[in-house]
Amino acid sequence: MSLDINKSYKAILVAARQGRFVTYGEVAAASGMEWKKARRPLPLQLDQLVFVSHERGWPLISAIVVSKENVETGRLEGESLAGFMAAVAKVGLTVDDPQAFLHEQQKAVFEWSKTAPDELGMSSDDDGDAGGPRFVHYFNPVLEALRAQGGSATP
Repeated sequence: MSLDINKSYKAILVAARQGRFVTYGEVAAASGMEWKKARRPLPLQLDQLVFVSHERGWPLISAIVVSKENVETGRLEGESLAGFMAAVAKVGLTVDDPQAFLHEQQKAVFEWSKTAPDELGMSSDDDGDAGGPRFVHYFNPVLEALRAQGGSATP
């Protein structure tokens, strides 16, 4: 069993519509996975959701996914904040104040959720479609390698 990006989206959307933050464990549970098994693949999927959100002109929906210790406050810190900000940088956004940016995105997600689509509408990671969401995480490393060789491209 693997994480289903559509189920993760729904778990995040439900929490956002309730005006609350959601834990990593809750997102994993939406796909029927224990946190200890989802610990490694979930950050990649949250990166995919940043990419999809940015591509669709939405606020960055993974901004409301936090540790269980911070579910009341929505605070991201340490590796969690670093991972979120790395995903933000990969989509080409420049941020001067990570905490202010995070707070702004969280507020925007809660507001956006009122009219957000009920379904993400992406292929599930389980269907074996090589062109599906699993491929998305290769875009930025390929672009970075191209740029390192003197080439140019935009995502």
